[in-house]
Amino acid sequence: MDGAAGLQRAPGQGDRRPGALREQVRALPGLIGNGTTVRTGSDEIASRISDLGASTRVLTLLLLGFAGIAVLVSSMVIANTFGILLAQRTRELALLRCVGARRRQVFGSVVVEALLLGLLGSLVGLAAGLGLAQVLIRSTRGTAVELGSLHVTPTALLVPVLVGVVVTVLASVVPARRATRVAPLAALRPTGAVAARRLGRVRLGVGLVLAAVGGALLVLGASGPSLPLGLAGGVLSFVGVLLLSVVLVPALARAVGGVAGRLTGVPGELAADNTARNPQRAATTASALLVGVALITMMSVGAATAQRGVDDEIDRRSPVDVALHLDTASVPPALTSALAADRDVRASGTVWSPRAEVPLTLAGSAGGSTGGSAAGSSDGSAADAGRPLSMSVQAVSPEAARASRYPAYFVGLAPGTVLLPASLDVADGASVVVGQGAKAVTLRASVSPDRMDAAVVTPETLRRLDPAATSAVWVRLADGVDTSAAVGRVGETAQRVVPGVQVDPLALSRQEVQDQVQIVLLVVTGLLAVAVLISLVGIGNTVSLSVLERNQESGLLRALGLTRRQLRRTFGLEAILLALVGVLLGLGLGLVYGWAGAHALLSGEVTHVGLVVPWERLALVAVIAVGAGWLASVLPARRAARVSPAAALAAE
Repeated sequence: MDGAAGLQRAPGQGDRRPGALREQVRALPGLIGNGTTVRTGSDEIASRISDLGASTRVLTLLLLGFAGIAVLVSSMVIANTFGILLAQRTRELALLRCVGARRRQVFGSVVVEALLLGLLGSLVGLAAGLGLAQVLIRSTRGTAVELGSLHVTPTALLVPVLVGVVVTVLASVVPARRATRVAPLAALRPTGAVAARRLGRVRLGVGLVLAAVGGALLVLGASGPSLPLGLAGGVLSFVGVLLLSVVLVPALARAVGGVAGRLTGVPGELAADNTARNPQRAATTASALLVGVALITMMSVGAATAQRGVDDEIDRRSPVDVALHLDTASVPPALTSALAADRDVRASGTVWSPRAEVPLTLAGSAGGSTGGSAAGSSDGSAADAGRPLSMSVQAVSPEAARASRYPAYFVGLAPGTVLLPASLDVADGASVVVGQGAKAVTLRASVSPDRMDAAVVTPETLRRLDPAATSAVWVRLADGVDTSAAVGRVGETAQRVVPGVQVDPLALSRQEVQDQVQIVLLVVTGLLAVAVLISLVGIGNTVSLSVLERNQESGLLRALGLTRRQLRRTFGLEAILLALVGVLLGLGLGLVYGWAGAHALLSGEVTHVGLVVPWERLALVAVIAVGAGWLASVLPARRAARVSPAAALAAE
């Protein structure tokens, strides 16, 4: 009966099997057609498991989404890593070609190597993941969110291994094909810099189209609002930017490198030239970091913007932190003094509500109007005279208005005025009769969309209408206090001074929403940090490949007078430029996606969604990413600086 039917076996009363007993209970008079649900114990267990599965399905999809992001970034890094490995073994592959190996055989050997490496890495990752999961489960024992025991299915074992192997093999295809295109005799010559490939016009054209179409859909989704359109636009535009990165990354690197060249001299100029030497490799490396930074920025900006919008909407709907409801016409002075002395309280004020319903009626004249009639609004003409307005009446003191978290509700409140919401279809300035009989008063309407769902009058007006109106105290908590603890202390103070006072802790709902947003943001940031870490490995690989390809060039620079310190600085600046370009592009895209996503998600639910940028958090992300990019270049740069000019210039 809206839950498991608590049915037990009674001896001698027929069939008491769960299914049969359930049917007997359903046949009882009065249960048919009244919405009562009858379940057996097993049915209730299955229902609760289904409800729990529905609530955790969203979290599962979220985690799988971030796993996909990590896989995407990993594929970029794997492709660059195989580029390094094949560059180091160029002569070995060339010798295989010279002794009769065909291109297909060379290609197959690289793919098989990728298959074995992918299988080994996937098995190691699977073991590490299971170990971390077990540690996490044990760490929750004895807590309110105990996870139980580790449960591993065959799918959970096979899918990660399969994904790891497939991604590694696919990422090795392009480097393997590139290795087979090198002629044997050309590969046996002394190693030189790899020639940059020409940019594909088809790729650039597709990238421009996707970026333009995706940007248009993103704008439509944000202004609609339409979350599906926004998601489609974000994905298409992001793919377009990744395709265009082969042009964007070198261009930005040259622009930033120009500044670095003026500040650091020759090392900065060389670093800028080196980033543009192989646009494809530079774009892949920066794009790997771009993905992580863009997603972290998007989630940070989106969460901050959404949190501000939700907070503003909560302030509109519940403009009070704590409401103390009394059954008296006045507030005891002892309660006012106690609240004024409470350090948890920033401000407080009194509001009044009539004990009986006070009617509101539109008068027949708009005398005193200072504003024009809105389209479709009643202007107080004779045709509308006597039209009742369905709205409760409330009086708000100036102190209570200042204690509100949404003071725009009470702008314009003055003697002879009634504040009305625009939903009543009354023109601003129209005459409204409040009350009936000898106590009725005619007030001028001040109409605005920024109004409470109540007719607000001054305390003097309400005392004339209902001298015995009940009072309540609105309390605004001090900034920075623990909401839950402060609400409890305010309630205890009120109960001590006025026993039986009703405490309405409205601030707890706001704090609950804020806590949920913060938890989601922390989890998302932690998951995306893994993608950033993987991309930083890619930057280190790129610098290593650059060192290998420019071994003779480094020797020539040393012979021409470049010091070891300057050479190390050149490679370090190159890594910083790649990381900085990825960070700049990621920050820019993340800002746009975060703002558009918040609009698409919340514009239909909240009144105003304004862009909120957590600059401190984004600055920390940028500093860590650029600093880690430089750190990834330290070992390759030191390795290059140790090689003597003569050894580097010698023909092998």
